[in-house]
Formats: sequence, C-alpha cells, structure tokens
Amino acid sequence: MEQTRIRYTKRGDGILISKEMLSKSGGVVAMIDSETVSFKIKKTEDNSVLGQGAAKNLAYVKKMIKSELKALGVQFLDEVREHKTEGEENGVESQENWKY
Repeated sequence: MEQTRIRYTKRGDGILISKEMLSKSGGVVAMIDSETVSFKIKKTEDNSVLGQGAAKNLAYVKKMIKSELKALGVQFLDEVREHKTEGEENGVESQENWKY
C-alpha cells in the first residue's frame, strides 16, 4: 500500500509509534523517542530492529525514518503541496481574484 505521510500516535510513555507499513521483509513500524530524539524501525513479526538512528531535531529524525523505510521497500507517493502567497496565508485574498 502506498502512502504519502507516516502517521504517528503517542503512547503513554511518550514514544511516538507509526501505524504498521508493508516493506519487502514484511510489516514494520517506526518508533520515535522525542526525549532522546532517536528512532528505531522494527519488524512487527519478531520485534527485530531493522534500522535506528538519532538527530538534533524531530523533523530530521522523521526524514531519516522515511529514507530508511524507502530503502526497506516501503512505497510512498510524492506529496504535492499548494503554496499560498504571503497575503493568502494572512487571510488576504490575492489581487488576481479581485473583481473590478
């Protein structure tokens, strides 16, 4: 199954855990410890660690996870985001849409 983003839920102990994803080697989950800013990717069948790492911030950890998951065969769709102009972000309509 292809997906665009990885969705996480927070456990009671503060660990973020992803929903199960399908890789070449079977089901996998990603786990992030936001306190130590580290991650592990585990195989769901036997709980073995397929990848791990750490970074300076949570955003970079998430990029590292996605890269590792792609290497394990998890398929992601390209995400296309529409960029708003500065005025539209502040609630001001673009002049292109104004009627004279």
